[in-house]
Amino acid sequence: MDKVLASGCAKLPLPSNFSLHLDMQFTMGSPIIVFARSTNTWLHDAGAPQGRIALTAIVFGLFMCACGSMIWKFVFAFVVAALGVCFVLYEEESLPLMTSGPDGNLVLAGQTGLTLFLAVFLGFEGSQILLGSCVGLLVALATEGVTLSFQENIPYVKFVWSCVWAALGMIIFHDHCRQTMLASVAPILGALLFASGAGTVAAQSGVFKALSPDIVWLDAASALLGSAGSSHLAVMCVIGVVSAAVFGLSKNEKVAVGIMGFGLFVGALASATGLGCSLVGKCPPWLTPPEQWTWPLLGGLTWMLAAVLGALIQLQQLKTDEDREEKRKNKKKKTRKGTGGDKDSDDDDDAEKSRETQPFLEPGTQPQLQTSHRDVSYSSHNDDHGGGTSPGSRRGRH
Repeated sequence: MDKVLASGCAKLPLPSNFSLHLDMQFTMGSPIIVFARSTNTWLHDAGAPQGRIALTAIVFGLFMCACGSMIWKFVFAFVVAALGVCFVLYEEESLPLMTSGPDGNLVLAGQTGLTLFLAVFLGFEGSQILLGSCVGLLVALATEGVTLSFQENIPYVKFVWSCVWAALGMIIFHDHCRQTMLASVAPILGALLFASGAGTVAAQSGVFKALSPDIVWLDAASALLGSAGSSHLAVMCVIGVVSAAVFGLSKNEKVAVGIMGFGLFVGALASATGLGCSLVGKCPPWLTPPEQWTWPLLGGLTWMLAAVLGALIQLQQLKTDEDREEKRKNKKKKTRKGTGGDKDSDDDDDAEKSRETQPFLEPGTQPQLQTSHRDVSYSSHNDDHGGGTSPGSRRGRH
């Protein structure tokens, strides 16, 4: 182990010799980046089990559409744990130095997954702040083309753009806003997984002729995003956040879902036809229509319908939970008023004042015991009807 560490450290240049180019080389050569690139290559490989990958996308997408915002705490912790397990099993060079064979590899991977799951689950709010910041940075990178026209006049506009989106991500993923936001954004992501997975399975089964039987799932999903790629997905997520804000202000899920559906419909048309830009002139690179428009259009409409239905279900459930919580609070307030909560609190205050004044009485004097309003009314009732009082009650008054 010492030799491995020494050989690794010997390859590092001196701190004064670091440059941006060397820093990028070391970053791209890090185990996490290598793992991400290898995973992307595996997903594009036709020899990979594309049918099972597509089925996994369908199942996960349905969960995100139906109840993504309700089970997000478990889903996010599970995804982080699964990524950790895959990363540990992928590192074949370091595992032989730490474990004693395949069984040891499985034990290490299982322990890593359990540790990550508990760390994320128990520290969920902090993990969401980090996630929001990372998602904001990704959105800023996907939409940095907006800042190109301001680059000459404002040299640091990209830096400001990234900082603003990172801050917005932290605010959106905060506990107060996260539930409503996920009820709108989770169906968009889940519907994309469902539509792309369903198209891949249908094409490999020979049912859907618009796609090649050898299509891989990641290519089918990329075709739904059109020429814009990840920027298309970022814009759809922003539309989902806008829909969540509309729902938070109006409490009208139909209006919020209508905004989302309109945005997804326009996005499907843009991916399939370029919104007719080729008829009036040259299309910009992010709006260039594909040669085959059938799958982007049909898949985009499937994406829209699944997302709208999922968002409608989750926003209605969220509204029902909020109404139930409000009714519970109102009922609790009415119960306190009906049982004389204010009167009991006044009696408690009088008793507290009595206990505070008793130590200041002169020696030899008998402290006057406090009697409640109920005792007074009861003794007065007995005196009016000629009834005697019990010895206990005389002692209480004297």
